[in-house]
Amino acid sequence: MWYPLQQVTEENSCLQVAPGQHQAIVHEGHNDEETGFLGLSHKARKNLPGRSIEMDRGDVLCFSQKMPHRALSNRSDTVRWSMDVRYEATGQATESGKDKGFIVRSPRNPEAIMSCEAWLQKWQGQPKGTY
Repeated sequence: MWYPLQQVTEENSCLQVAPGQHQAIVHEGHNDEETGFLGLSHKARKNLPGRSIEMDRGDVLCFSQKMPHRALSNRSDTVRWSMDVRYEATGQATESGKDKGFIVRSPRNPEAIMSCEAWLQKWQGQPKGTY
């Protein structure tokens, strides 16, 4: 789920999605050397249609990991603030989820549950801009 904390437009980096593509083939992941994120290769992205989703503060965009999406470049002179919340099954968690996430419910492994306070402690001393 993606929450803009202000109005987002094409000018200040709204998200774009590729409508209907969540039902298409799942593309192979590609490590983007520019952003460091796992995403789609330039070849796979080239032919995907992009629809800009301009939103207001308080709106929520919900989509699964199968929906190709990206943030447009921020061409404004302000920071675009947003928040994303992701659910991942622990057995299928991404590296980012394993490193930065926390387990909130686990009937099979209740000792793995992390409190919000403990999760916040993980962030103490993290260099700015590392996530």
